[in-house]
Amino acid sequence: IDPISGFAPMEWQSYVGPVIVYRPGGLDFTISDIDATNEFLSQLLDRFGDGPGFDPREWLNPDFFQRFLRRLKNNREFNGLGSSLNHLTILRDEGE
Repeated sequence: IDPISGFAPMEWQSYVGPVIVYRPGGLDFTISDIDATNEFLSQLLDRFGDGPGFDPREWLNPDFFQRFLRRLKNNREFNGLGSSLNHLTILRDEGE
């Protein structure tokens, strides 16, 4: 993804086929993790449309990602969809 435009190279803009997701240390990466990561990336890419004032570096750090995951989980629980993230292994405990 180009950090200025938010666009992927042309060869990545349509069906790219199967992908392998790797998590360092061989830890599980559950379907809930993939769901939450996809939601994060979708919202990040949508923000590029907000104009030239958007700086993706504000989003691309572990603390922001953890806050995003907590908000996503809270929003889904509030809307009765909390079970969709029951197996979220990438969310750290508050004290970590």
